Amino acid sequence: EAASEQDQEIAHQIRRLDAFRKQAMQWIGRLEGLMALHWPEVTELLALKGSSLVQCLMHYGSPKRLVADAEAHANFRRWGRAGLSEAKIESVLESARSTRGVPASESAVRWIQEVAQQVHQSIQEVRACEKRLEAMAQAHQAIGRLVGETGGAVTLCAVWTTVGDPIDYSSGATILKALGLNLKELSSGKRQGQL
Repeated sequence: EAASEQDQEIAHQIRRLDAFRKQAMQWIGRLEGLMALHWPEVTELLALKGSSLVQCLMHYGSPKRLVADAEAHANFRRWGRAGLSEAKIESVLESARSTRGVPASESAVRWIQEVAQQVHQSIQEVRACEKRLEAMAQAHQAIGRLVGETGGAVTLCAVWTTVGDPIDYSSGATILKALGLNLKELSSGKRQGQL
């Protein structure tokens, strides 16, 4: 049976979400490698995919440039909003001053800025997909009902796209089996019948 237009649109957003999540993780991995080389201390203070660090790296590209800017503290306050304390901002600035990282060349600075920009864009796309899916879930008659009972609109949309309406299954175990998450018996010469 062909999926409805609404179900096809949900499936489209799930595919986009999956693609952008994978893309974000690849860019975050690149950024992690660059920070390990040029500013290893910062990842102990700020999350790699956090807005404050990503904004800082898009703007400055290196701890040296951060330290050289008199407006750095004010910029961090703006990027972190209420989420960054004054003490945390001072810790980040101190780590930039005393980093043990390898100084970044001009081309390395540009690459860090580009990678940070890609992290930012990918995360923005992930959030946009999640927002669209939440709205679609609420508008969908069957999914909207399930969201009200269980929450997790994005997860329900993914399950719906993969196996269809969970109500059509006789038990939770059959849904797990349809998703390929069911346990299998492990038997060998030493083990017998363990799940």
